[in-house]
Amino acid sequence: MHLSQKCSEHFTQDFEVFLQSFATENGLDSKDALLSDRHLHRSILPHIKRLSDHFNKLNEIEFKSTYWKDASSSEHFRTSYLISYHLFNTIRLTAIYEELFRLGWQPPEKKIKLLELGAGFGPALSAMSLMPGFLNHSVDAALVEADSKVLHLANLWNDAFFKWNQFHPPRIRLFSRKIAPPRLLPSNAPRFDIATLSFFMNELHEHWNHEMLSQGLLQLLKHHLNQKGLLMIVEPALKDTSRNLLELRKQLLKVIESKKLPYQILLPCLGHQRCGALAKKDDWCHEEVLWWRPEYIRKIDSKLKLDHKRLPFSYLILCKSDQPIHKILTQLQPGKTYRQVSPCYSPGGKTKEFYLCGDFGKQKVRPMNQATTERGAVFQKVKLEPKGSFFKMRPDDS
Repeated sequence: MHLSQKCSEHFTQDFEVFLQSFATENGLDSKDALLSDRHLHRSILPHIKRLSDHFNKLNEIEFKSTYWKDASSSEHFRTSYLISYHLFNTIRLTAIYEELFRLGWQPPEKKIKLLELGAGFGPALSAMSLMPGFLNHSVDAALVEADSKVLHLANLWNDAFFKWNQFHPPRIRLFSRKIAPPRLLPSNAPRFDIATLSFFMNELHEHWNHEMLSQGLLQLLKHHLNQKGLLMIVEPALKDTSRNLLELRKQLLKVIESKKLPYQILLPCLGHQRCGALAKKDDWCHEEVLWWRPEYIRKIDSKLKLDHKRLPFSYLILCKSDQPIHKILTQLQPGKTYRQVSPCYSPGGKTKEFYLCGDFGKQKVRPMNQATTERGAVFQKVKLEPKGSFFKMRPDDS
């Protein structure tokens, strides 16, 4: 997924100065400088390694839903998450916001109400302060998270981060509670313009199924989203978690279409077509975003033999509207629209190929020219002609 140069290069040396200042003012670095080699080695690297193993499912022992509290040296654990995985998730949400704006989505005028379920440090909120499209908005955010200490730090972080990005600080309300489907919010909770769940399904260790979760999400859409409000779900790009999200999409579509509910799947699928990735048992769908890592992240990656230059993720966005998708994403034209779901590659020669997803499912395509396009690219006004094992893409001049 494309990320603007401005956002890609946002977290440079100036950010590290801000981060150190924030840590010092809020007592996060004890006697050591937060980003010093000594502090990173003793108090940060072990926790980031543990987090990496957890998110990539490399450790056999699953974190409990209370892992913020259960982690040893939990203050360092929270700090480690804040300066690494919260930053990664902020970039992921930034890329999604940019995709929405690029395709013509319009936020509500002047004020926007955000809900983050399983918020952690609020990456969807943090990402808003990187978006010029939100610059003139007042932001009212509700962060729902089980751990109260994380919420306290999230409040401090986002207030400071918005100010550092020269945005008016958001109004933040904190709710310390555990979330479990099917009831995701109390019945008396208000309505929002954007509701997000980031790495939420990945943390559901209790008994649940896609039908139960879809029931909760549809209740949220009906009772707790404003008209044209967005429901955004972001999950890891692992095969199991990505396919779980695709199965959830399938279940949501089943209910939406059978009951003729006024909801629309926007991204990444650009419509309600069947999922091409679910056609094969070993296939899955994900995105990735390339960014310019801060120097301290490069150092951490080098020491732990990790690579966060590219940040993969899976995501799904629904809109509370039954308008045609081109009325919501106004840069889309009426008619068939397709999404590139793999990198360009050149098997055995110069001819470029990639996989394209649309109303026909997922198919191998050779493009109309040999320009390299990114995973996530959108194609409109094209014809696809079957040519044996692939489709040939040509301009549609009709």
